[in-house]
Amino acid sequence: MLCFSIFAGTVAIIMISATAQDYKNCSRKFECGDFRIGYPFSGVKRPRHCGLPSLGLSCSASVFPMIGLLAIPYKILRVDQQSRTLTVLRDGEGSILCFPPRNTTLDTDFFHFAPDTQFVLLYNDCPPPPAGVQLPPSIVQFNCKGPGYYFLPSEDLLGGLKDSVRSWLGSCGYLVRLPVNRTELGSLPVRSAGRLAEVVYRGFGVQWTGKYDGACGNCMNSGGECGSNETSRLLFACYCSDQAYASGCFSLNSPSPPAKPLHEAAEGRNRVLLKILLPIAIFITLSAAAITLFYYIRNRALQNQNGKTSSPLLKPLEFIKMQRAKSAPFGGQGNVESPPSLQAFTLSEIKTATNDFSDDNLLGAGGFGPVYKCVFLGGEEMAVKRLSKSSTQGLLEFTNEVSLTARLQHVNLVRVVGFCTENDEKMLVYEFMPNRSLDIHLFDPVKRLTMDWSTRVRIIEGVTQGLLYLQEYSNYTIIHRDIKASNILLDDEMNPKISDFGMAKLFMKDSYEANTNKIVGTYGYVPPEYVKNGIYSIKHMTHGEEGKAWNSVTPHWTILLRNVS
Repeated sequence: MLCFSIFAGTVAIIMISATAQDYKNCSRKFECGDFRIGYPFSGVKRPRHCGLPSLGLSCSASVFPMIGLLAIPYKILRVDQQSRTLTVLRDGEGSILCFPPRNTTLDTDFFHFAPDTQFVLLYNDCPPPPAGVQLPPSIVQFNCKGPGYYFLPSEDLLGGLKDSVRSWLGSCGYLVRLPVNRTELGSLPVRSAGRLAEVVYRGFGVQWTGKYDGACGNCMNSGGECGSNETSRLLFACYCSDQAYASGCFSLNSPSPPAKPLHEAAEGRNRVLLKILLPIAIFITLSAAAITLFYYIRNRALQNQNGKTSSPLLKPLEFIKMQRAKSAPFGGQGNVESPPSLQAFTLSEIKTATNDFSDDNLLGAGGFGPVYKCVFLGGEEMAVKRLSKSSTQGLLEFTNEVSLTARLQHVNLVRVVGFCTENDEKMLVYEFMPNRSLDIHLFDPVKRLTMDWSTRVRIIEGVTQGLLYLQEYSNYTIIHRDIKASNILLDDEMNPKISDFGMAKLFMKDSYEANTNKIVGTYGYVPPEYVKNGIYSIKHMTHGEEGKAWNSVTPHWTILLRNVS
């Protein structure tokens, strides 16, 4: 009986502590860059029950909040609490004029378009106008990968078009209604894709519903924090220091009876005992099941340990030592120090974060496998490089990249977060770069509009600082051997970060050159003596840096290389 009393008291303390923690969590603001947002939003340090469904936020590179509107990520540019308006921009909006986008659809239970929203009509894959059909000035043509791209600044203009023009528009491949701000569109003459892109970059407004504004006001006035019922998130909840209520917190000085608690049972001693004993019984049952499952899994692992050549999930150092013994990816140039510990992700975690490697999350495909965007529980955005199972050379490069990048720490180098070697998979997880790679901004007809001279110079300086660190300030002299536009990633502020160290080589500080049996890298960026004799040296890094600097200023050099290859 004494043990039971102690156990019941412990459960009660845990329940009280959980209530106090809910109150504390919901009193925090969502913080991201210059933004501080409370109810009805949740995210980061604000649990989901501190906001309403569909109003969960994440923080992109600690600068802009991100919100998912029916699973499509949008960047929040401004927040107006008084009018309940978010000014948002679809993530990756710069390419929406040229690539088949999706229409913007809102969850009407929580959002609607702001009154000053206007829809621009994008027509893509259109045939040439028939003979005798004269297009009015309101229909503007623009080029992406070829002809056939048009836009109409407002869908209100459709009614004034001739039947022959409307019939021709109906023959286009697809139509997209693109929301923009009506005031911004009116203040900026739109007669080209570049002008329209400027308006799109400024975002459009969506308003969230104020269904529970009155209840939240009562809750705040009583000293509580607004949120939603953890059991049914469509219901409002007021989190107080003692427990959660349906409308406001109870005080001894309250002139009226308090609102009933959300979890209050009916009166009567039997119901109270049931409320206490039921969680205890559930806890004991789940604990026993968890302990049984733990010992079952452990015994199975011990039984199979001797029959397997390797564990399904290797620690970073174990994996690197095993591959180094097989292939010596560093060419035997001295003993390298062990990398610091990285987070070992499970295959299940990565599958969940990438929506089972959905094509919607595909960022690109390199020579050794695709790269996906992944969003982990809690809203953390990462990128994962999935090594192709058919690439034997890619295995060496994966080992090389894990060994090198785990030890490198510099603002202009992509930061590695962890890895996964479960089953036959070999994946590298690193920080997500929202603006993707430099070559996209050099060749995309819309994105290149943002590449002014100050941005290009800043990119050149950042790449140079990263290369200087690799050559002078790291413990070993590291030669990247594949510096090019596609291996320079850009963060939210267009700051460059060098990536893809699969082809990199390192040697001791007292060495200046070494030989290699295989020529790797992109021809045009590698020096002649490396191609001819297989000698790589500090000159290799300098030569690649010069090519990269020139490529950052103008894309013509890369166009020449593409034509040659």
